[in-house]
Amino acid sequence: MDPRSTGISERIFPMLERTLSILESVSLMFHKLGTILFLNCIVGLVTADVVLRYVFNSPIWGSKEVNGLFLVMVFFLSLCHTWDTGKHIRVEVIYGLLKGRFKTGVNVLTSLSGMVFSGLLAFHYIVDMPFVIRTGESGEELGLPFWPVKTIIAICCTLFFLRMLTHLVLSLKNEKA
Repeated sequence: MDPRSTGISERIFPMLERTLSILESVSLMFHKLGTILFLNCIVGLVTADVVLRYVFNSPIWGSKEVNGLFLVMVFFLSLCHTWDTGKHIRVEVIYGLLKGRFKTGVNVLTSLSGMVFSGLLAFHYIVDMPFVIRTGESGEELGLPFWPVKTIIAICCTLFFLRMLTHLVLSLKNEKA
């Protein structure tokens, strides 16, 4: 065996582990931003809207639009952290029974499908961004611009793509080990 071939993997995998650590830190920060800030804003806005609607017969105008945008933010900001902590939905009964190459195959398919989904979504939002900004695309009631939310979605999808890529490489590494 060529000693140079092991040298590449010895340099790449520690770098991959550091990248994974950075991605996990960023995803935790995004998750906290989504749950601490936006989720609490949703709760506060819904509570205030209900009180004003039923007690004073004066609902908050545009609260549904704002809550919808905040809910999207919570979802995408927590997407990568949900993967990192294993809180995503999968059929654990079947996945737990898989061993060896079958488990690696499922991990590879999961990574590839996650990369396709998040990659296409990120690509769409990035390519569409100049149009959204130029046309001033906004909500119907309040006229809130959509570009900040779409920018966050693009960033979160790119982060998820990178996370799936690291999962793919590590799954293949573990199969060879």
